[in-house]
Amino acid sequence: MGALEFQHDKLPRGCIRLLRVERFDSAGRLECSLKSNEITDSLEFYALSYVWGSDITSRTIRCNSKDLPVTESLHEALTALQPSLAGDTCPIWVDAICINQRDDAEKEREVAHMDDIYRRAKSVLI
Repeated sequence: MGALEFQHDKLPRGCIRLLRVERFDSAGRLECSLKSNEITDSLEFYALSYVWGSDITSRTIRCNSKDLPVTESLHEALTALQPSLAGDTCPIWVDAICINQRDDAEKEREVAHMDDIYRRAKSVLI
């Protein structure tokens, strides 16, 4: 893994990671930030439901100033949502990004909570 490639921080129990979709950089890449948030009744976020499609990560976004490979279908979804999300203070939960896909223990734990995450979301974007 390259020095400029995104790596997830450890996710504390009782928290979820949420993504903020911000802008396009000068190279045309989508810029985002990802951080852990404690799950509380007052936490507001959107959740994205989309078809994963191919698992080939053929596109790259910038996340916390690092390169994060994503699938074509996720890139298309985030690009389409960017104009409305960029001005919104409400972050978004996206399973492919907010769950560390390289950590099997985290994936198992977080997938078990996905129903709750979608229920807590302010709105599910499809």
